[in-house]
Amino acid sequence: MEKRGSIYSDKPSLVMVGELIGGENMVAFTQYGSRYKAQRKLTSMALGAHMIPGYSDLIQKESHRFLRQILSSQPKDQHKVIRMYAGALTLSVMYGYDVKSMEDEVLHMAEECLGMLANEVTSGGGIWAVDVFPVLKYLPSWMPGSGFLKKAKKWKAMLEQAVDVPYKLALNAMVRAFCAFEG
Repeated sequence: MEKRGSIYSDKPSLVMVGELIGGENMVAFTQYGSRYKAQRKLTSMALGAHMIPGYSDLIQKESHRFLRQILSSQPKDQHKVIRMYAGALTLSVMYGYDVKSMEDEVLHMAEECLGMLANEVTSGGGIWAVDVFPVLKYLPSWMPGSGFLKKAKKWKAMLEQAVDVPYKLALNAMVRAFCAFEG
């Protein structure tokens, strides 16, 4: 399989999640090719097993906070604590963003986006009529049966916001740190 990766590594082209929602740049939905290979290489460089020791302080900090919150939370709220731990750890590794509480706006955006992808976009196998008949993406929005276009527009905005907001926060933090270093 290693020598024939191009045969076995591709996935179907999904118009809904790829073109209409904007997921074509996400590793999970990228078609096999040079972009896919570059994404996999970067992912491996940042998240490969050899990088885990570099995240140990972060993992330890979030794990301690998680354990304190689990011990102090009600049993009915423990699923929220678990979700916060997973989201906080992910946002911290990906963007250097520190989630302060379960009411954190960036955490909620990320959770809503993941929920949208898991429960709405890819529910029912993740195949939409537009994936089978790509010409449907050109339907006018007023035409009966084009409701998926309105959903795609809404979901694309959600996805862009969930990526752009923490990215801009990380960029601003880097600029502030650089200015403080220079000043």
